[in-house]
Amino acid sequence: MKEQYNKTTLSNGIRVITERLDHVRSISLGIAILVGTKHESPYENGISHFLEHILFKGTKKRTAKQIAQEIEGVGGEVNAYTSKEFTYFYARFPSHHLHKIWDVLADILANEHFNPTAIELEKRVVGEEIKSFLDSPSDQTFFGLDQLLYPGHPLSRPILGEWKVVSRLKG
Repeated sequence: MKEQYNKTTLSNGIRVITERLDHVRSISLGIAILVGTKHESPYENGISHFLEHILFKGTKKRTAKQIAQEIEGVGGEVNAYTSKEFTYFYARFPSHHLHKIWDVLADILANEHFNPTAIELEKRVVGEEIKSFLDSPSDQTFFGLDQLLYPGHPLSRPILGEWKVVSRLKG
């Protein structure tokens, strides 16, 4: 079966790539924000990853619980990850809920609410991720490779950031 992708550029410059699969009754929707580790200074290292976390903690219209309930309540799932070059938010859900899920994802990205309590809690979560990263031989091997390949370049920095940066974040 030949894959058929369509690329559309909206009037605001956002690029939309779609693929129609007639035999599937679900949608996988992804939004890539072109910001990651390579866009951070040493003093910002980890901020993209931290924002990926905190954006799910509530908006001006929805609490974290409401976000989860609206997506999971229709049989969907939502998640995100950060890379060296972008931060990616995605959801999978039954196709007849497209407008509802799009509204939730757009709300997460456009109406962020930085709750000081949530920020403090999420700093601990990210801190634990950083500890796990530092304790993982395979993660350290790949991190060492990045440092050898890109010495002094933002690509040599860890995606999760450094605790000294994350711990300074304020709500």
